[in-house]
Amino acid sequence: MTMWWQRSIWGVLGDKHLSRYRSALVASRMPPGALRPDFLLLSEFPPRLLIVEVKQTEVEGAKPERRGLLEAMAYLHDAGVRISSFPEPKALVIGWNADATPGFNRIVVTSQDKIPEAVSLILDAWSNTSI
Repeated sequence: MTMWWQRSIWGVLGDKHLSRYRSALVASRMPPGALRPDFLLLSEFPPRLLIVEVKQTEVEGAKPERRGLLEAMAYLHDAGVRISSFPEPKALVIGWNADATPGFNRIVVTSQDKIPEAVSLILDAWSNTSI
């Protein structure tokens, strides 16, 4: 498994012309930019991808885990075409002092105290996925 920090999904997987975010920027005549999750974990054999977003502080009344969840949703939407073949879960959001309890979903949300439980859930889901 390879880990990247602050790297766009397109920088790792290629095909940046498929980015929905990029196409919206171009259509709006806005400067180019890229969405960059905190970490990307990628395995080729078997094919696995995990987008990791970590939030520590509340900003303007928005809890860290909710901000992280919104960002993870943006990453998944932006790269939807390119990452559809990877099994779920596809993202992990860690919010400091979050009330969230890890549960199976496309995006697993947890606090810093329950990271082992969240990772175990993800690995169990992946182990039950055919290659």
